[in-house]
Amino acid sequence: MVPIRLVLRRSHSEVLLPRWSFGFFVVELLIFVVGGFALGWQDWLIGISFPFAILAADAVIRRVSFAPMHPAW
Repeated sequence: MVPIRLVLRRSHSEVLLPRWSFGFFVVELLIFVVGGFALGWQDWLIGISFPFAILAADAVIRRVSFAPMHPAW
């Protein structure tokens, strides 16, 4: 589960360590920001846009009617 979801759902029973979830979120955010400064904004932007490119490719593949791109094929 993504740390922000842990923070938002910390009152639910399925969340482990609910009081620590905000701390995990802050540490991960700090690592993300420091890594962005260390790499430079171009590399950070490429790294952050790559998952969105994968999600966009997945959305295109779901809409294409080419048979090998569907599980029933």
